[in-house]
Amino acid sequence: MEYLSEYNSPSYTGPAIKVGAGVLIYDAYKFADANNGIIVGGNCPTVALAGGYTQGGGHGPLASKYGLAVDQALEWEVVTADGKLLTASLAENPNLYWALSGGGSGTYGVVVSTTVKLHPQEAAVAAGMSFAVPSTSTGTEDFWAAVKMFIESIPSMVDSVLHVSWTLAPGIFAVTPASGPGISQQEIDKLFEPTISQLNKTGIPYQYRSQSFSTWLQSYEAFNLPSANVSNGIIGSRLIPRSVVDEQIEDFISALQTIVQHNFIAVGNSINVSAQNSSNVAVNPYWRQTIVHLSIGTFFNYQDFASNLQNQDLMTNTLIPLLAELTPNGAAYLNEADFQQPDWKWVFYGPNYGQLDEIKSQYDPLDVFYALGAVGSDLWEQRKDGRLCRP
Repeated sequence: MEYLSEYNSPSYTGPAIKVGAGVLIYDAYKFADANNGIIVGGNCPTVALAGGYTQGGGHGPLASKYGLAVDQALEWEVVTADGKLLTASLAENPNLYWALSGGGSGTYGVVVSTTVKLHPQEAAVAAGMSFAVPSTSTGTEDFWAAVKMFIESIPSMVDSVLHVSWTLAPGIFAVTPASGPGISQQEIDKLFEPTISQLNKTGIPYQYRSQSFSTWLQSYEAFNLPSANVSNGIIGSRLIPRSVVDEQIEDFISALQTIVQHNFIAVGNSINVSAQNSSNVAVNPYWRQTIVHLSIGTFFNYQDFASNLQNQDLMTNTLIPLLAELTPNGAAYLNEADFQQPDWKWVFYGPNYGQLDEIKSQYDPLDVFYALGAVGSDLWEQRKDGRLCRP
């Protein structure tokens, strides 16, 4: 990693950090903190910042304040299929810069490093909450009323620069956590008041705590670590726009109820990245109207492989379509998507796919690079014997 005290470009002048492709997000956080700053990264500490995380868009705890990870990318160093080491920025190889900035990873070249904006250090606050279905005659109804109240509070939370991570499992709801820089403990407590009032009204026991910190890294270490392991999960996702929360809340709650009734888990990462300019990056522009990135999934069964296939098909054919009905012509986050996603070109890349495909052909005309669901992957077929062939 390298600290750059003054980075100058057509779109940004200020401090930056250059990170190699293997640098983990938590290590990058600590390096930024040591240089009296913060950088945008993800919730999971062991994801590489310059890899598919940022190249695919990159949501995380600081997104409502500064935008997606891809909105921070100033330049890339990349080895192309012909063996050349190129710098891609707004001023140099701008079309490659655009494609790498949200157009997916593993298909345009091998990224060696990325340089990202370093933001000023700030105090921060975080809060967590949990409650479960009580064993009363109206317990289930009261539980969902509290979940609904919380979701109705999300717009106010993200507009206050909070990132809100929440988990809904059968009978359990948890906020893990809500956090953000430049906001006071009193302000975050007030944002949770409607949910707490609803819980008190129906007598549901709950846990809630909030805490302020002198640095953002301290809040991350206290509330985000250790993070959950999602490598053994069967997952899919959908981007939920603000309009669904504002105008279709009952339908959204109904979809969530169906998901957990099938013993799936729903994880919402709630953000507001509407203020950032989408034209400089290739990330699906649907992110700019998104208020919840909703992942759903269940854990892999290592003793019953057939059940894994059944759960995968249930998600693809039944559960994700429930969310798609709420979001016609919508999108999914390609880094946490269903690998069987129908109409994946539009769902992952939106209106940018055609231009991304042209850039892929320019820098990789022989199709050296391949990834499932990546731009240009439709030219290949993965066969059951593991071979990759032209159809």
